Amino acid sequence: MKWEDRPSGAVSMDGLELDVRKAVLDNAVKYEGTPSVKSVMNTLLGSRADLRSRAGEVKKLVEQIVEEVATMALDDQIAELRQIAPELLETPDVVESSQDKEPPELPNVDKWSKIVMRLAPFPSGPLHVGNSRMVILNDYYVKRYKGELILVFDDTIGSAEKVVETEAFDLIPESLEYLDTKIHKTVYKSDRLELFYEYAIDLIMKEEAYVCDCDANVWRTEHKIKGIACVCQSLSVEDNLARWEKMLDGTYPERAAAVRLKTG
Repeated sequence: MKWEDRPSGAVSMDGLELDVRKAVLDNAVKYEGTPSVKSVMNTLLGSRADLRSRAGEVKKLVEQIVEEVATMALDDQIAELRQIAPELLETPDVVESSQDKEPPELPNVDKWSKIVMRLAPFPSGPLHVGNSRMVILNDYYVKRYKGELILVFDDTIGSAEKVVETEAFDLIPESLEYLDTKIHKTVYKSDRLELFYEYAIDLIMKEEAYVCDCDANVWRTEHKIKGIACVCQSLSVEDNLARWEKMLDGTYPERAAAVRLKTG
């Protein structure tokens, strides 16, 4: 049933349904009358962080409306979109570039046998505009130098405030496919924790890293910015290893300690 065909006494769409319908109609009009669930989901979750925790609910609604809108003629889709979201049909002014510009050459490329780049998004939803800029640039250089592009899921930094969304493990590759970006290898950081632990212990043993339990804000303002070492930096290797074990066994609560490199 089209928007204008709804009975006058019918219950109006709620906010979410209306937003989804706008997105589906906009997608359908852009693609000659054939909307895509995948494309609409990328658009919605990429622009609406508040919907990412409701991805399952949103997807069911998208699928339902896509199925309905797909049966409409393109002219009807345009007419309804003009009624509920005319701004989406406005054609933006196009600024023509005076000349085609290519990104600059990468420095020192002749020193390496192969150019390898990585994308390391936090899996909280689909890629957003900022991610896309990074993706396109990395993809450009990999294709330019016939290199390799690695997708690294940065899934080890989640917290109560920064939640990993499982749907993102599918949504991010789908976004990359939409951007015509070829991934040569996929890595999950959580699969490499033992390797990270080995490097941490090695750096502590070499006195190139230490375990710091200073308040993070105090450390940042009073030590990092001012270039003054905190008391933790002068601890012995043995003390640092003991602190490291406390980080692993849960003696230190979350965020109470961190392994820091000695940079000065």
